[in-house]
Amino acid sequence: MLRHLRELGDERIIVLLPKEEFLSEWALLRLAAVRSLAKDEHFIEENKALRQELDLYEEDIRYEVNERLKKRFYAGKRWLLCTSYKRKEPHIRTGMEFNRYLSQICEDYYSLAPRINHELLNIQNVRGQYLKARNDVVRAILDGKDLEEYERGSSPQAMVYRAAFLRTGLAGEEFPLDGGCRKIMEEIEDFL
Repeated sequence: MLRHLRELGDERIIVLLPKEEFLSEWALLRLAAVRSLAKDEHFIEENKALRQELDLYEEDIRYEVNERLKKRFYAGKRWLLCTSYKRKEPHIRTGMEFNRYLSQICEDYYSLAPRINHELLNIQNVRGQYLKARNDVVRAILDGKDLEEYERGSSPQAMVYRAAFLRTGLAGEEFPLDGGCRKIMEEIEDFL
């Protein structure tokens, strides 16, 4: 496995290898069987009472498999080996040590990414009221509207504006321009 990892040549990859074998194949086979039966419309139609039982049984099996995975692959376990290509193999004994190691890899590779300090905006797919708030703020900027109302208050729009524009230094001069934002602005300027 490590040979294949080295062939990829990507230092961002971390492999967690437990010293114990994962012995839950039987549970995974049961899970596959339950899912197969649940998809079989003919079987379900003839045994309607079993539908609810299959759902409950699937939930139980998923819980069992997840618990076994947690015990074997949780980063804070002493018997876990953590490694990545070309990096010094750390001695990770706690979840905090693993998080520090992972944070250092992220910092090494993504140091020029803009830093937006808002948990609900730092996800891949922004949803709900923050998606609407983000769209409202962007629309207000593109329409040239006065953004002063977003500088104060606790509305989602105000929180989005302050996190993404004020605190990054893109709007106003209260905060210094974030290094990642500066890099993006330079790239845009160079392109234009």
